[in-house]
Amino acid sequence: SFLKNFNFKIKIFLSFLFYLNKKNIKYFDDYIFPFVMERNIEFSHKLYKEVYSANLLKSLISEIYKYSNRKKVKVCFVIFPQLYDIKKNSRINYQSFFNKYKKKYNILDLTNYFFENKNYTNLFINDKYGGHLNYAGNKFVANKIEKYINLLINNYERNL
Repeated sequence: SFLKNFNFKIKIFLSFLFYLNKKNIKYFDDYIFPFVMERNIEFSHKLYKEVYSANLLKSLISEIYKYSNRKKVKVCFVIFPQLYDIKKNSRINYQSFFNKYKKKYNILDLTNYFFENKNYTNLFINDKYGGHLNYAGNKFVANKIEKYINLLINNYERNL
């Protein structure tokens, strides 16, 4: 089993040995945790290309959308990428998935908006998880969501 994903496991193993030698849990946590997070993000990105997982997510989105229509409520799905999502090229998997259904189900994927800001890393708090926005990041996405909702409202009013 060690030979499967050898590069990943050797990094963890060597880091663990370093930790045992130095007794420095901070090093182990700071070095290994981001590495594991990146690996998990890459794995999750692969699921968007896996037929079963993609169909399951599409069905879930579809059912929520149908339910909201029956209740006469408008729904909008907002995709908030983590910092690791943005940094990995494999993000194209989820972007392609959501792009396919964005008009039908009112999906707003914020990923490309982050690339408009050259310093997009400054929109996230500085933590090992890479998933939380700071004040500027929240303000940034709130502006994008407001514009999107206004667009939906304008389109809805035009179709009445």
